[in-house]
Amino acid sequence: MPAFLPILVSLVLEGVTASPALPAPGVPASLQRVAGRFDFEESTRLRLEMPLGFKRVTPMGVDSFTSFGTMRPDDEQSHDGRFSFRFDLDGHSMAARSTTGLLPIRTGTEYEVSGWIRTENLVTARASMAAWLVDAEGRPLPGTVIESPAIESRGAWTRVSLFVPGHDHEGHDLVLECRVLQQVDRGGTLNDETGEDISGTTWFDDLAITQVPTVRIDDETDTGIHRQPDTPRLRLRIDDPTTEPIAWTLSIANTEGVVVDRHEGTMQLDQLDTWVEPLLPANGWYTARLTARTTGTDSITRSDQVNLVLLPARTHTAPVATIGLELATPPHDDELALIRELGVGLLSIPALTGSGTGVLEDEAHRRRLGRYLDQGGRIACRIDRLPPSWSQQHALDEHQIAEYLVLEEATWGPVVDRSLLPFGDSASSWLIAVDETRTDPRVSGSAQALLLQRLKTLAPEASVDPLQDAAATTPRQLLEAWRVGAHRYITPPWTTDDRGRVRPTKFYPVLHTLLHHLSGRTFGGELGLGTDAWAWYLAPMDDQGTAGSGLLVMPGVNAVVPVALGTAPIKLHDTSGNHRLIPLRNGTHDLAFHQQQMQFVEHIDDAVVRFHRDLQLDPPRVVARPQRHPHMLEVSNPWPTTLEATLQFHEQPRLQVTPSRIPMVLSPGETRRVAVEVLVTGPLAPGVHFIPGSLVRSGAESLEFPVSCRVDVGLPRIDLVFTEVVTAKGVRVIMQATSRDTAPRSIEAVIAGDGLPTTAPRRFDLAAGATIVHHFNLVGTRTSYAKHAVYVQVAEVDATGRVSHAVHFPDDDSDHRVTEVPTSP
Repeated sequence: MPAFLPILVSLVLEGVTASPALPAPGVPASLQRVAGRFDFEESTRLRLEMPLGFKRVTPMGVDSFTSFGTMRPDDEQSHDGRFSFRFDLDGHSMAARSTTGLLPIRTGTEYEVSGWIRTENLVTARASMAAWLVDAEGRPLPGTVIESPAIESRGAWTRVSLFVPGHDHEGHDLVLECRVLQQVDRGGTLNDETGEDISGTTWFDDLAITQVPTVRIDDETDTGIHRQPDTPRLRLRIDDPTTEPIAWTLSIANTEGVVVDRHEGTMQLDQLDTWVEPLLPANGWYTARLTARTTGTDSITRSDQVNLVLLPARTHTAPVATIGLELATPPHDDELALIRELGVGLLSIPALTGSGTGVLEDEAHRRRLGRYLDQGGRIACRIDRLPPSWSQQHALDEHQIAEYLVLEEATWGPVVDRSLLPFGDSASSWLIAVDETRTDPRVSGSAQALLLQRLKTLAPEASVDPLQDAAATTPRQLLEAWRVGAHRYITPPWTTDDRGRVRPTKFYPVLHTLLHHLSGRTFGGELGLGTDAWAWYLAPMDDQGTAGSGLLVMPGVNAVVPVALGTAPIKLHDTSGNHRLIPLRNGTHDLAFHQQQMQFVEHIDDAVVRFHRDLQLDPPRVVARPQRHPHMLEVSNPWPTTLEATLQFHEQPRLQVTPSRIPMVLSPGETRRVAVEVLVTGPLAPGVHFIPGSLVRSGAESLEFPVSCRVDVGLPRIDLVFTEVVTAKGVRVIMQATSRDTAPRSIEAVIAGDGLPTTAPRRFDLAAGATIVHHFNLVGTRTSYAKHAVYVQVAEVDATGRVSHAVHFPDDDSDHRVTEVPTSP
């Protein structure tokens, strides 16, 4: 064999001008990373109209005529060396493609295709490269066509690269295409003002095809969902055609991007194929990334990642009847598995296919959705656009659904019948998208009536409702609908990754937790837990009392607030499914509030919480005038026995309740209104205040726990909001005043405090219902204001009412409202 090697090398080098650059002599091609290179330097020895190995073609994916413009080797511009490949536009798109058989590949290997592109005078056209694998007949393999980003470099050489997947494909050759595409051929629309580019130049140079390591990371599931107490296992695979050592790293990060576990090693001669059990500290969403880096001179880095979720152990909960998922297409098996683990019991699916048939007419869809219905799920069929063949019947657009339903029952009626027949009432909930800005309400009503009449012939319990404008995207949107019993759909919390795997998003565990804690419960009112700290009381349903009551703690300020929620430890859940016990200390539980995250509380004393919720002033607003203000205090007895107790309010600076000590005897379920006065003795900060106190229950069931009564301080029929924003010179205080009066109102405001010059108040006249915004600019730093009290005082003109907003110097990235009571009047 050694005797033949010099002859072989000599023959190969003689053909180098007609082929890509070949491996170095004496080294097997199977161990070389560079599988091909085009530097176009063959034109230094040969007069060529086209570079060797390339032919002019219509760009892949373009059907229009594209023979305008010229292309040739060029020695006026090059990235390296003397020659490059030049395209001169003259309208339409252009492409040149390597010939089939020029770039044979190794089966099961992935390739990087890279090169340098330079453009001049392109307006809307863009340059790019594309590559794909072909079979032995030269036909492109599905799933392997990759295109680089579109380039417009304005005279600069720009490197582009793309990776062609070959690990899971039986490819025979690789095909490379250099292209310049007009805007319309890139999926855009033709601009009437600029049109297609009829001039402009693009150069390609130093194209390379490089074998790269194949990196794969997978878990044991098709969906990425794991349950406690099982531990996820990750399979790591690295396959490389060369013997070059590869350093690899496995990192697992949580939803905040913090790396919670890390593994690393070096792959030598053998391919890597191993299993790892990562250490996950808690339930939640994680992303696991496997990175491989070659250790040679020209380092190559490749990576793959998989997203997964670790959920608590499975517990049976009934689906929330009003919360569902809005699916863009009928679910396949992996999506149904994600739906099942999520615990959602309602799906909105498209009723029609693009060809005008019913989705439920398809046998595979019927089979999958039938299993979902058998497990207790419900579906709503959604008509949100017309198939093209339907809209064209009457020159309608795809959103004129109501008009079509009124005109063409002969077409849609049989489709509805065939869709409904297999399932009957189980698929009798239908939704129609109606554009209220374009559709006559009478037409909309007629369309819904026609559809409902058709449905009821096969499903007596059928219903037709208007479709919401858009699916919800946040938990708060879901909750606002749930609290009033309205149906609301949300986009599915999963995506399909680059390898075609369905994977959960960061929102998946949040929605799972939300559905779990809302199951079997209803909205029972709001509970104030402190300034800017709120919770929803989750009351158990009458017929599903096993869930017990709970609290949904809303996002608020980052603070720890002592709250009396019973006489035993409570359980606090985060949105990832983790929980911890909060002990009772001095009669209260210390709840840590988060600015961005909701939380759930269980094991509360239901009667204590309801007593807090129902203790309130009527009217709730206290006018900021130094005088006695008459109010009614509402007190309820949530216990099943008679309440003999004393309600004691504590005196507060500038705000107190009289009488401060209120004895009471209430029968079970009784509510009593007690006349009290709220005494204001000085300026108060606008907004929510809590007057603290305690309830001392006597008798056999003696009990004492802290309570608080919420009051809303402000000026009569005027809402004030203050915001602090850091500026280059100090801080800006933004005051917004809104009148809720039916008559004109006037206020005056002044900023005052230590070290500030005395200024006259500024008057603001507010028309009925009007809003004014005014800025107070302070010069200084956080340090200069640290020891000084500065506040904005707002008063009614010709009245004694006055509120006082203490100015807070915010963090540089903070612009939220901060309202405090100043320590000095």
